[in-house]
Amino acid sequence: EIGGTWTILNSRLTSSIFKSMTQNEISYNPATGYNYNSVYQTNRSGILFDIASSVGSLWNIGAGGKYQKSYYANGPYAGNAIPIVPDTLLNARANYLITSNWTAGGVVNYVSNQHYDTGPSYYSASPVMPSYVVGDIFTSYKYQAIEAKFTIKNVGNAQYSTYGTAPMPPSTKYSYYPSEPRSVYLMLKYSFH
Repeated sequence: EIGGTWTILNSRLTSSIFKSMTQNEISYNPATGYNYNSVYQTNRSGILFDIASSVGSLWNIGAGGKYQKSYYANGPYAGNAIPIVPDTLLNARANYLITSNWTAGGVVNYVSNQHYDTGPSYYSASPVMPSYVVGDIFTSYKYQAIEAKFTIKNVGNAQYSTYGTAPMPPSTKYSYYPSEPRSVYLMLKYSFH
């Protein structure tokens, strides 16, 4: 991996390019329900970036992401994508300072489509898992040693999944594991000095 960080006006940009080659990777076999060490090499390469900016004294905004290609490098599935690995991850975020103690903000995440977890030889016959967008919002308060944070995750109540299996003959059933619906979290913290 090689990269750097640059500061331009009120913005900080961090970016890198990467490449990895993995052997004996532990994988899950949905046909047997067991993990195994893959005998094939897997390669991953891509680019990461993140930019954060201050807009005046009250706003902080940012965006980031990763674009990658992940594939089997050798064996009978050489060139095929690795399942459950999306190519593109993006995020946008904002934070607003209401007072010196109160802040509010949010983040929106995008995940591109990806292959179901199935044998690589069945990729061409299987549809891909759909891409999705999920947003969270929060407000936080800090006073001396007390900190509180109220968060609504998946504020739009999007229906999506980060994992699913596609059938391998003779099965014809897809398994789709839904992620959390809209959820509310409250965190209270006290720091002893």
